[in-house]
Amino acid sequence: IIPCVEKFLMGKAAFSMFACDSAAEEIQRIYGLKEKPVVVRNIPNYWHIDENECRSKRSELCRMMDVPDNTFIAIYHGLISNGRGIENIIESIAMTTNTALIILGFGDKGYIDELKKICREQNVDQRVLFLEAVPLEVLYKYLGAADVGMITIPAVTKSYYYMLPNKFFENIQSLTPVICSAFPEVSRIVNHYDIGLLVDPENTDEIARAIMKLQNDNELYKRLKDNLKQAKEDLCWENEQEVLKNAYSKILQ
Repeated sequence: IIPCVEKFLMGKAAFSMFACDSAAEEIQRIYGLKEKPVVVRNIPNYWHIDENECRSKRSELCRMMDVPDNTFIAIYHGLISNGRGIENIIESIAMTTNTALIILGFGDKGYIDELKKICREQNVDQRVLFLEAVPLEVLYKYLGAADVGMITIPAVTKSYYYMLPNKFFENIQSLTPVICSAFPEVSRIVNHYDIGLLVDPENTDEIARAIMKLQNDNELYKRLKDNLKQAKEDLCWENEQEVLKNAYSKILQ
């Protein structure tokens, strides 16, 4: 029933919106739409970052985990739920040295307890910190305190395969290099700006190697950090909103 209703409504609407080109093209093909849906990516506003606040937050997080300040910190933020690849990130951290992981977000308590059990089984419970979601206006402090943002979501659905989540752009706005699933949409941006590494999200060895590469290759890491400055300028809502304005302008005329 849902596809029938969706196709009917899209046919009657002035335009439809999707968050990435791949999904828009797939919907156009499935429903035989004359025009491709408007692509408006889920990008935050330009974030003005206080680097001193990020350094202060980093020290605080290291104290909470009782790890040295030079520990390489990975962060996953967003919904804490099954199908997001969090288990594989934990296992990858267990395969690395001088690293820690922050898992930031809301989720079902039972599932979070399962993740904590995995941490104990992998002997990394002392260097994996679970935190509840924080307000958007302070999120940059946590992302900026970390060394790498983890967006290694597996392709459990076609929607996930075409993912271009807001957390991806939030890491960019925080000037934090990323390790991402090697899927079409995120790969296109990561490769274009050279701001991170791409991995098979199901391969914990590959994820672990990517973490260690960013930790140990100072020249690579500096290059990614420098490239993020341009990505941050381009990939902000102040620019993206023009697409939406143009779409509305056409129908309002």
